[in-house]
Amino acid sequence: MENVSAIWSTRDYAKTKKPILSNISFNFNNYEKVAIIGKVGCGKTTLLNTIMKETFLLNGLMYISGDKNRPSYCEQTPVILSGTIKSNILFGSEFKQDLYEKVLDSCQLVYDINSFPNGDDTETGEMGVQLSGG
Repeated sequence: MENVSAIWSTRDYAKTKKPILSNISFNFNNYEKVAIIGKVGCGKTTLLNTIMKETFLLNGLMYISGDKNRPSYCEQTPVILSGTIKSNILFGSEFKQDLYEKVLDSCQLVYDINSFPNGDDTETGEMGVQLSGG
């Protein structure tokens, strides 16, 4: 990205006369891991949406090279269904002990599950209300 300014829509820009991102520039090489951090409301998600071409460029250049370098975006909205921890992990898939244990380990859930009163048989409640007060 080089001096990118972006807007959500021309209608919004006509009202505010302000872009949602202003003069953003950065460059990174293939396979680099990049963290985007900042305070709530500072534009992290807007920047990601701009990289995904979900906004309109007001000015500047954005270039992503090669098929293997296409960006992807994983939404931050959690999905927790009423049921057990285990049923939320399986999400309808067949239970396979080896795979299940690999998933728990990969997601670093072993400590958390061991802290629940009934392990992975702990009921989540609606929207995960049983898991956390926050």
